[in-house]
Amino acid sequence: MEAKQIIQRDDAYLKVYGDKYIQKIDYLRQLITEQETGENIFKVVNFEAGLGKSRYTDIIIREYLRFNTDRKFLIVKRFNDESKRSGEAIEDNSFLRNHVVVITADNWQKWKKNVKELQQKQVIIISHKRYIDLCENDAERAIFTKDRHTLIIDEKVNYYVYTYSYAIYSHIRQYISFKNSGLFDKACRTLNELATNNSTAITRIYPKIEKELLQQFTDMMKDEIRNQHDLKIKRKLENFLDTVLLLYDKNVLALHNSEELYTLNRQHKHWGLKNNIILDASAGIDGVYEVHSKFKMQRQTRLIDHSESKFIHIKMNTSKSAIGENQKKYFEKIVPMIKERHIEGEKTLLVIHKEFADSLHKEMKKVFGADNVWKDKKDKENDPDYNNQSYAISWFGNLIGKNTFSDFDNVWILGTPNIPNAHYLIHYMQYADQTLGKNRTQVDNRGKFKNSKFRAIQDGYIAAEIYQSIKRIQRNPKPKGKFYIVTKDEEIVHMVLGQMKYATLTETIEVKEEQKEKSATKQPTNTDKVIQYIYTLIENGAKKIHKSDVQKQFEFKIKWERVKAHKEFKKLKLKDEYHYFIVLK
Repeated sequence: MEAKQIIQRDDAYLKVYGDKYIQKIDYLRQLITEQETGENIFKVVNFEAGLGKSRYTDIIIREYLRFNTDRKFLIVKRFNDESKRSGEAIEDNSFLRNHVVVITADNWQKWKKNVKELQQKQVIIISHKRYIDLCENDAERAIFTKDRHTLIIDEKVNYYVYTYSYAIYSHIRQYISFKNSGLFDKACRTLNELATNNSTAITRIYPKIEKELLQQFTDMMKDEIRNQHDLKIKRKLENFLDTVLLLYDKNVLALHNSEELYTLNRQHKHWGLKNNIILDASAGIDGVYEVHSKFKMQRQTRLIDHSESKFIHIKMNTSKSAIGENQKKYFEKIVPMIKERHIEGEKTLLVIHKEFADSLHKEMKKVFGADNVWKDKKDKENDPDYNNQSYAISWFGNLIGKNTFSDFDNVWILGTPNIPNAHYLIHYMQYADQTLGKNRTQVDNRGKFKNSKFRAIQDGYIAAEIYQSIKRIQRNPKPKGKFYIVTKDEEIVHMVLGQMKYATLTETIEVKEEQKEKSATKQPTNTDKVIQYIYTLIENGAKKIHKSDVQKQFEFKIKWERVKAHKEFKKLKLKDEYHYFIVLK
């Protein structure tokens, strides 16, 4: 089987790039059907987004199985709908029937009872989530690895980051039965003491608990989980128990930053077969693949010509916190710019942080009309499908593997896809399979890590998200779209453009940052609001005030250290008993 035989004659990329394109697909064919990495080695291949790597992976496997059954394949996809499409493509026009199985939560119990039949299948397709979960279950992982030769992971695996805060503790506490609340509070006391420290520095922490108390807490939580009938609440309780156990595990490093604790599961790491391939379009800029020798980068030259595309950098602070501080003013600035540059008949994709998608949708509908703006689906069953609207809104982490917007003319990246700085350090530990060692975790005045390894992961993560997002449109051999990147970070913009052949910056627009206006009448702060609420409880005769009950009254996270330091709080004469206050007067 040669690449010429599997590339479709009407393939637009073949017509434009000819032999160079054939060579790319043939290299992919060799990786999948001829080469062998060894069990602990992963070849990481950064085929550029839009080149058809996923589609041709399916075709290569299908054509291979026409004449060979030597290799059995395990494919890992990000989303279940992607998995189903791949399964259909591999079986399309194949004389081998029912030789592909897509494992989902709906059918896993059925196949778990028919392991021998499952293992006979030539191709098994699973999700990233199942791949991660199998890290913790040797017996189930063996079902998927037995006599299977080639593993293909489509896109980067993002392992879980376990997060703890006083707000999370307070939220979970409401689901704990009254008889177990005392034990729950006692076991979480150390974690709460650490979490309520509002230091912005990232520090290593080593929480300790008595072995007997931890066992009692574990048994109690398992009972609560067993007795909980609401599946969503059950999952929350399970995740909370996992988080607490990992934070107290002396073999796992935990981090503290700005009233939150972070850790990881050290079992979560790449596991493989005899031949392991990671297909990640943004691998060339994502620093995680540089931290362990098991990842072997196979850097690919760029093929798609972007010389006729326009790239516009709009310099604004669009970090999650910057937008969150004043969404209204941000949208008042950016939506008129979108309108000004819109050409009748064109289609535009808007990409932003998920938590701001609803607000953006509301603002866009005011300006362009409800019939012209569509927001991506959060609820797959009830939200409407895209129906040819002029504007589509989606969010970071939701676009990889989707071709819905491939013929769009414009894309606006309306946010900088940053995550908490501690997350980058967790990602480092997950991919490096080691702790932070003596490496310093300080950041500069821009919030960038001073340590070069951590900085590479931080910048690489942000650049990769933007690159993957902008490559959702104009998926054709000679893109002519307009790409607007709204961020203050020039380095990130140049990293992204460096991933595209002949891409040059067409225009830079610097938006003046407005100074915060000083109000003539001082508005109450969140801390003021909390103190006023506590004052009202006291006026109404309260003798004991639970912090968790107070937290439930506010959407924002209460910073108790600030509350207790406030001069008005000190006038209330309360005795702090850790998770509640006693009224003394």
